[in-house]
Amino acid sequence: LPTNKLIDAIEMAALLSDRDDFGIVWGHRSDYRTFGALGAVVAHHKVLSTALSELGNYMSRLGTGYSYVVNRNEDRSQLQFVLQAMSLSRPRHYCEGMLMMIVRFGRLLSEGRWNPAKVTFPHRRMSSLATYENAFQCPVEFEQGAVAAYSPEAEMDMAISVETSPIHDMLQRVLAAAQHHTPDNLPAQVALLVPRLLPMGRASATNVASMLNISPRTLQRRLSEEGSSFKQIVNEARETIV
Repeated sequence: LPTNKLIDAIEMAALLSDRDDFGIVWGHRSDYRTFGALGAVVAHHKVLSTALSELGNYMSRLGTGYSYVVNRNEDRSQLQFVLQAMSLSRPRHYCEGMLMMIVRFGRLLSEGRWNPAKVTFPHRRMSSLATYENAFQCPVEFEQGAVAAYSPEAEMDMAISVETSPIHDMLQRVLAAAQHHTPDNLPAQVALLVPRLLPMGRASATNVASMLNISPRTLQRRLSEEGSSFKQIVNEARETIV
C-alpha cells in the first residue's frame, strides 16, 4: 500500500471513528509482525544510535516515502521522523502513530532502558495532554518544528543486543509464521528475509543463516536440496525491488 494512500486511510479512519487519539492507539497496537521484521534490519548493530540510523536509511532506500534521522550534538540527540510522501490529508494521526512505533521500537531494542526525554509535533494537540504523556512517558510539545523524540546525547550510545531483547522473539515469530504458511520451505523463508537486507548490503548467506539459526553451509545445502540457491533468491529479490 503506497504511503500516501495509507496516510489518507489513517486520517479518514480517525475522522470516522471520532477518536482524537487514533494515531497513538494505532502506533501502540503494532505487533511482532512490524517489530520482528525491523529486527532483521538492525540485528547486527550493537549501539542504539547506529541501529536507529540504519533503520532510517533502510526506509529511505526502500522508497517508503519517509525515514528516521538521528541528529546529534553535544547536549542531546534528536530522532526525527521525516515524511516525504504527499497525501490528500494532513498527516497528523499518521505522524503520531509512526513516532509512537519508533519510540516503542527503541524501548524494545534497549530492553526498556531507553525512553525519550521529550517528544514534539508540528501540529496542534488533538487529544488530552495526559493521553500523549502517558503514551510517550515524557513531556510532549505541539506546534514545534519537527516530528521528533529527544534524549540526552549519552543515552544514544547505549549498548544493545537484538539477540537478548524482545525483538529477537518477535523476529522468530515472523519466521515461524512464514514457516507455518510454507511448511519446510526454506527458500520461502530466505525470500522473506533477503528483500529486507538488500538495501543495507547485508543480504549475505552468513547473515541469513544466523537469523534462521543454522550454519551457512547447512543453508546452502538445504536450498540446493529444494532446487534453489541463495544466489538465485537474491537475484530474484533484486529484480522485484527494482
